[in-house]
Amino acid sequence: AGRDVLREVIEAFRSRPHIADLRESLANGDRKALEIRAHSLKGSSGTLGALRLAALCDELERSARSGDPEPSAHQIDAIEEEHDRVLAELTQKNTDEHGRSWTNTPPPPPHP
Repeated sequence: AGRDVLREVIEAFRSRPHIADLRESLANGDRKALEIRAHSLKGSSGTLGALRLAALCDELERSARSGDPEPSAHQIDAIEEEHDRVLAELTQKNTDEHGRSWTNTPPPPPHP
């Protein structure tokens, strides 16, 4: 049962267009949406134990809330890089002894 819950959490995390949402909010100058989306990703990241990603999201959230002249694309770039690393690690850690992922993602290709 625990694996099922974790699988659902990972799939929900993987399926949301987090980075695209952040970039769209920034491009539209919608600071409130940027703050909300950064907060949402921060919470999801914390739930998964991705503390560095959560901290990066917190910085962006605070930047958007504080009236910083411009929350910058480089903050989102850093979030995207860490988000990709977290997804790769989750996929690797959640593979059974036969190399099959127990999430809904395809298994890695076999080694030649």
